[in-house]
Amino acid sequence: GPVTFVVVPVSPTYQQEFLTPKVSEEFEAALAKLHQLCPQASLVRLDGIPALQSDAFFSDLLHINKYGQQIATPAFLSQLGTPQP
Repeated sequence: GPVTFVVVPVSPTYQQEFLTPKVSEEFEAALAKLHQLCPQASLVRLDGIPALQSDAFFSDLLHINKYGQQIATPAFLSQLGTPQP
């Protein structure tokens, strides 16, 4: 069946501490490789949502809290092309 890759956001603190330019470049290269290996797969990117660029939307360094979910869920559904209520 269909395959969808989802890139979820991490907190700005996590980004600052762990996502060096080299790590980010390697991650983007890995995504490109996935697309090459599985071109029919969809890619949903939630990591670039400007509204989620605050630690206030995360319960810890990696997990979106309920306020972040209220932003990420409609964006996820929109990128999937799913009608929203």
